[in-house]
Amino acid sequence: MGIPPTFRQKAQDNVVSPISFALNTNSYFLCRNGKLESAMSKKNKSTQPAHKTTLQSSTSGAGSTAPPNAPARQALAGGKASAGEAGKEKLILLGCLILTLAVFANTFGAGFVNWDDHGYLWLNPMVKPLGSMDLKQIFSGHTHGNYSPLVVLSYCFEHSFDTIVKPGQMAVENFQPFLYHFDNVLLHVATTALAFFFFRALGVRGWGLALGTALFGIHPMRSESVAWVTERKDVLYGLFYIAALLTYWKYLTTQKSKFYAFTLILGLLSLFAKIQAVSLPLSMLAMDWLAGRDFKHMKIWLEKLPFFAFSLVFGLIGIHFLGEAEGFKDTGYSLPERFFFATTSLWNYLYKVPVPMGLSAYYPYPKLGAMPALYYASPLVLAILGWGVWRSVKKGNVASLSAVPQQERTIAFGFLFFLVNIVFVLQFKGAGKAFMSDRFTYIPYLGLFFILAKTYSDIEMGRIKSGLKNLLPYLAAGFVAICAVLTLLQNSTWKSSVSLWENATAKNPNDPLSWSNLGLAYDALEDYEKASKAYDQALKVEPTYFDATFNLAVAFNKLKRYEDAAKMFGRAMELKPDFADSWYGRGQVWLTKGDFPKAIADFEKFAQMNTTEPKDKIQSSLGMAYTGAGQNDRAMAAFDQALKIKPDPEYHFRKGNALAGMGKMVEAIACYDAALGLSPDYTEAINNKGNAYASMGKFSEALAAFDKAITMKPDAANFKFNRGMARRSAGDLAGACSDWQQAALGGYAPAQGLMQQFCR
Repeated sequence: MGIPPTFRQKAQDNVVSPISFALNTNSYFLCRNGKLESAMSKKNKSTQPAHKTTLQSSTSGAGSTAPPNAPARQALAGGKASAGEAGKEKLILLGCLILTLAVFANTFGAGFVNWDDHGYLWLNPMVKPLGSMDLKQIFSGHTHGNYSPLVVLSYCFEHSFDTIVKPGQMAVENFQPFLYHFDNVLLHVATTALAFFFFRALGVRGWGLALGTALFGIHPMRSESVAWVTERKDVLYGLFYIAALLTYWKYLTTQKSKFYAFTLILGLLSLFAKIQAVSLPLSMLAMDWLAGRDFKHMKIWLEKLPFFAFSLVFGLIGIHFLGEAEGFKDTGYSLPERFFFATTSLWNYLYKVPVPMGLSAYYPYPKLGAMPALYYASPLVLAILGWGVWRSVKKGNVASLSAVPQQERTIAFGFLFFLVNIVFVLQFKGAGKAFMSDRFTYIPYLGLFFILAKTYSDIEMGRIKSGLKNLLPYLAAGFVAICAVLTLLQNSTWKSSVSLWENATAKNPNDPLSWSNLGLAYDALEDYEKASKAYDQALKVEPTYFDATFNLAVAFNKLKRYEDAAKMFGRAMELKPDFADSWYGRGQVWLTKGDFPKAIADFEKFAQMNTTEPKDKIQSSLGMAYTGAGQNDRAMAAFDQALKIKPDPEYHFRKGNALAGMGKMVEAIACYDAALGLSPDYTEAINNKGNAYASMGKFSEALAAFDKAITMKPDAANFKFNRGMARRSAGDLAGACSDWQQAALGGYAPAQGLMQQFCR
């Protein structure tokens, strides 16, 4: 869920070790009646029903028996791989991991983006260095509706290595992005390694292992989960999730309770990383079916009870926090329309496996009443696809699903795994502003990649006859290469906020939020002209879009287009009369323009409204307006009230300016000294202190103050201008002309006139 953009900008203001499986499904042999038989035979010699659910590994010895009528059990049998095969698999694993690392290495130089990163990191009160973090707060709180305490803990670890530039402030400058991106890639590479062992455990061999692992590692739909710091949730939950699947498979092959316990622990860790892990017990049931377990046995269901209980608890927690963060919002779409959104997104997720094009960080809902016809057609397309899968499962007129041949189970299991993992993120109930997201496929795609990998492996090993066998390596290598290039390009989208929203606006030119967020990206770069154009484009798409209206007003104010700013703040008030910051913003405009009565009116209105703005800031603004209007008593009272709430150096400075304007230079100097006592490097206070001394005729004190201010801020042309004025008054015209010349060269226009008048 995207965090809504900030309405009022500042106006001036150890990898888990892979599990070793003693399984060799290259041979596809079953241990039956004390001897090995080929599982590739056309018919099973035994047609007796299975009597137990324990899965036997051939490592049990020649006297072990396996349940008859279990066509999928060959995936669980076999001895260790030969030395040659093991060596080849190690090279495949190493190659896939190097490829994954290489493809995502271009994210190391990326920055943060204004799409949730701020809410998860520098504006997140739970993210603190390890020594000061609050574990109770982390495990009992949420981040904008998402319960993911392990993710927050990982951020706290990384933040312990950050250089704090602004102590005590929740500022982006206190977070350096490299380590966050590096750890995302490292976790993804580790998860890719586990995907390799998952595919291998389920019978994938040879170059099929390479295909499945490479696709999991570098498919373009992975980019969002890896390149986006906020989506640490995906790579962390994915790591524990696949590890849990591996230990569960080991439990199925050995029936040792320790592997069941490992699965329970890993599943719990996955839930602590992302709520999407609630699907784990369903994935385990899918694996039970792939293994040929008899679902009539109560043991299968009793095994899953703790997992379903965990999923229920975490699901309820997630719903509670999402509601608390107002993540469930009525967007105006009916339930039937949401059904079509769900089927459309499901089709898109399937389609983007072979055709990973047109990816975007944001897939907005269509406008109300303007749903494209293709959305209505998506259920039919899915029904045809589902019918095809069902036909493949029932091929051979098998009497029951438990008798489905192994190859058909590959396809059915892959789709079933995909469905049980994607169903929870289909937008039947809206949560967020988008109806689909690339990141939602991180674990679901494991099932689809398994289909491709297992099919390739079976063709390569002759289990499936295909005329494409000789061409298949070239097709697979070509597709992997294309994916690598597309992922590299998609990663660049996440390089910065500007690149992110330039891509989004190119894909969704009629979406106002994308344009508004692009404006915010330019605003952060202080490119207010481009920011205003982006906000304006958002308003062309949707004239009543409040975010863009307000932000355009702020941009106009920064561009010193005060009349336009006042007009847009007024428009924002029309759209949302109870949004207090519009009154504050317009008050700032009037204050800058010198229209103090209007500024006072807006600030007083703002002070009466329900706002989160600190009361001290409100009083300080009122003090400035009262000063300008000559209401000195009210101004002093307002400044005193602000300072009583918060002894801020800025408030002392402003009060000092007001006193200087009243001719009370001694009191003004006392205020400047108070500001400097709180902030010794406050150069503006030093400069104004010099002005006050000069007004009193104390030029030596004034020049000492100006010298200090200029030494601390050499490029301040106005400081040099002021020193020049003091020098002239002290009788040093040559020194004054030198200061004015430097001020003029620094772009301070008034200095030019004085040079023409006095420095000929």
